[in-house]
Amino acid sequence: MLFGNPVRYLGTYSKRSSINSPNGITGFMESDSYSGTSKGISLPSAGFSGNYNSAPVTPRLDVQDRKVVTNSDLSLLVQDVRSSIDQVEEQVRSKNGYIVRSYMASPEGGESGTVELRVPKEELDSILVFLRGMSVKVVYENIYGKDITDQYLDIEARLSTLNEVKTRYEEIMDRATDVDQILNVQQRIFSVQDQIDALKGQLNYMNATSSSTFITVHMSTDELALPYTPEEFWRPQVVFKQAVRSLISTMRGIGSLVIWVGVYAVVWVPFIVLVVLIKKINQRRQNQIRS
Repeated sequence: MLFGNPVRYLGTYSKRSSINSPNGITGFMESDSYSGTSKGISLPSAGFSGNYNSAPVTPRLDVQDRKVVTNSDLSLLVQDVRSSIDQVEEQVRSKNGYIVRSYMASPEGGESGTVELRVPKEELDSILVFLRGMSVKVVYENIYGKDITDQYLDIEARLSTLNEVKTRYEEIMDRATDVDQILNVQQRIFSVQDQIDALKGQLNYMNATSSSTFITVHMSTDELALPYTPEEFWRPQVVFKQAVRSLISTMRGIGSLVIWVGVYAVVWVPFIVLVVLIKKINQRRQNQIRS
């Protein structure tokens, strides 16, 4: 861990993580090692390695209270999308949760909408029971998570070390008498405090995400409009319906293209006429010169 230059802890979180997808909370430390003296004052060094992800964190199997970020995706066939969204929002508020995002659309194929919400982890089972009960059919359901216990404990250990280093700097500050010494040590203290604040922010974020559940609910009055279509045997009527939709979409695209070309005809038609006239005039001149 560097104290000559500020150390930055960078971390990201993805709301989508699964057993087969290594997404989740990650982070790394950027630093250079530092140790030295300034006018007789020995400056401590934490001795951290530069790369936070330089080696995988060894899983700790003896931890009882593990921190797991849990997510869930559902695709529901419903009778009325607007009414279903209203029911979901009301139920989420009753569970002390909140809506992250909510939207709906009404294409010709049928209404569809999506609600993204977050509820306390202990309310996951009850909210899933409610969602299943309000739907005509549960087309798809997936619950998945990411264990961040090891990353959490690792950051806690780094935070503890930084607090110790800060205490040592403060002790040095109390003994410093020269102005340059005081300014030098004070700069180190500010740098360490920035690192401490960043790591505390990461811990707070991990606590918040691991104590709640993020749920994405896709709803539609048409099963084929949902993000996931169940795997079934070949159904000619379904294939025909999909083909008709594709044809309509293609014809719309062609129609839109024709309209655009027609509107811009006021630009490209005069240009083409001008090019043709210039070409004919040049051709006549060449013929006159030859004759």
